[in-house]
Amino acid sequence: MASPEVEHLVRVIRDNAPTGEGWGTGFTAGESLQRHATAEDLPYLREELEACGREQGYLASVICLILIELGSAPDILLVVDSLRRPYGRNFYRDAVLGALPALVERDPEAAAPIVRDLLASREPTFREHGAALYPHARGVLPIGPLLDASRDYDPDVSVTAFGSLWGNLELPEVRARFLEALADPNEVLVETAIESLSVGEVVEAVPQLRLLQQHPSGRVRAAAQAALTRLDRLPLK
Repeated sequence: MASPEVEHLVRVIRDNAPTGEGWGTGFTAGESLQRHATAEDLPYLREELEACGREQGYLASVICLILIELGSAPDILLVVDSLRRPYGRNFYRDAVLGALPALVERDPEAAAPIVRDLLASREPTFREHGAALYPHARGVLPIGPLLDASRDYDPDVSVTAFGSLWGNLELPEVRARFLEALADPNEVLVETAIESLSVGEVVEAVPQLRLLQQHPSGRVRAAAQAALTRLDRLPLK
């Protein structure tokens, strides 16, 4: 059961939406809610989060941040579901996205199956979040599903997965995937691959990078030239 103070603060935030005259009151209540909420209040806050509608974006974001700070691995699903809801401009999406990995890192063993299920979802938005969270359970999850996600038919999923892969560049299969991506039709993947291979000092990429100097995209040509400038200075390993 939630404390009376927490229930009161939730009512104040709900009754003072950012579009109303009481926005300052609602904002102050939100800051107070983040300070005073405890683990005992979480069941109540989870229910409130699921009940939030389009006009309760600020309340939803505050509850998400509390769940990330105090909650457990199953709260990953609640927060991810909230990230796809149409709360509007008053939902602090970037703050929630930036904080969410902490919930995975707190207990990677418990979070791992949830992240894996997100990545296997039929819903592209869930797969995208699974790809983003995957490296935060590094050491608990195998790299294979993330490699598969980097070939996802949805470009947002594949680009996110690809970005999550580069911290594993020491693995031969990941290096091979980055080299393969230099020929991908998705220019964002090509640019990401070029940058990662350059930073990772993968000199095997030099022949393909030379060919990319003739790529139709000026951004790709520029990225290839910058990578070559860096890699040409390195000895072949």
